[in-house]
Amino acid sequence: MKLKNDKSCGWINDLPKRINIKTIAKDENCDFLIIGAGYTGLSAARQLSKINSDFKIIIIDAQLAGEGASGRNSGYLVDTTLNDSYSFKRDIEAYKKKINIYDLGIKSVKRFIKDYQVDCDFNETGKYFASSLLKDSKKLNNFKKILDELNFDNKILNKEELKKRLGTNFYKTGIYTKGGILLHPAKLVRSMIDVLPKNITLLENSFLDSWRKINNKIEARINDFRIISNKIIFCSNAFLNTMNVKNRFNFPLTLTASLTRELTEKEYETIGKPKEWGVLPVRPMGATIRLTKDKRILIRNTSEYTNPNFMDNETLKKRILLHKIGIKKRFPSLPDNIIR
Repeated sequence: MKLKNDKSCGWINDLPKRINIKTIAKDENCDFLIIGAGYTGLSAARQLSKINSDFKIIIIDAQLAGEGASGRNSGYLVDTTLNDSYSFKRDIEAYKKKINIYDLGIKSVKRFIKDYQVDCDFNETGKYFASSLLKDSKKLNNFKKILDELNFDNKILNKEELKKRLGTNFYKTGIYTKGGILLHPAKLVRSMIDVLPKNITLLENSFLDSWRKINNKIEARINDFRIISNKIIFCSNAFLNTMNVKNRFNFPLTLTASLTRELTEKEYETIGKPKEWGVLPVRPMGATIRLTKDKRILIRNTSEYTNPNFMDNETLKKRILLHKIGIKKRFPSLPDNIIR
């Protein structure tokens, strides 16, 4: 199965086109072969290079590096999550372990941004969990108890407070937590590509057809060529099951989102000229929405258990219509063509 790239991602289209893109053109040998050139694969390669700059490391990606989920997500870096099935009376210790992992991730991203002077619209603005249903207040109040127990700054907000902060009457109840970060996901992953050490080779549009172990080595077939490696690291997220890795433990979850054009000054005024914000859902798989630094609105309100490569253009058009409806419900003053 060859992957397709619809080349319609608003985040990725913000960036200049890359040049000198390499595709596998001959048989290779290496110490480490990394499958997948998103956040995980690029980070793994950089860490291995820090351990030993003499390692020969090859990263392959079936499409262009960073143009899968890493460059297409909603751009949240979160310290706490709501829909974890944890409660104040149960599993609080497990929740602590999870947020400790989040904290390590946040510190790692901050360190990378500082070390390489990365511009990715990084904004420690905090985040909101909000709902249009008043009955979700109970869930938010339970969540507040957990946050208070763990000493996370937070505040329950009513409809009027949410309207003032977000510029919409849509939400009836919500909670603000201080630790959330918003950023431009494609700018972040592009910077990771740009600063790869010299002992790392990045091969794009290079599809892993098969792999096997031979005499304590790994033989991988990519396009019409072969790579022999001492070790192989899979960093391909939901596509692991296409590589006979953890077949029963993962599956593709396709989330579709739209990014509006930049709001005009008049349009921005009609929603109250709020500061950059991000709203996460109170209910599992609910809508994610954010106002960006450059006054665009991102909405993600569809999710389905399917491989994104099986989603045709007609299906995408239907999802875009749902995005437009979602924007209109929240911001009726904005024009219908806000999403093109």
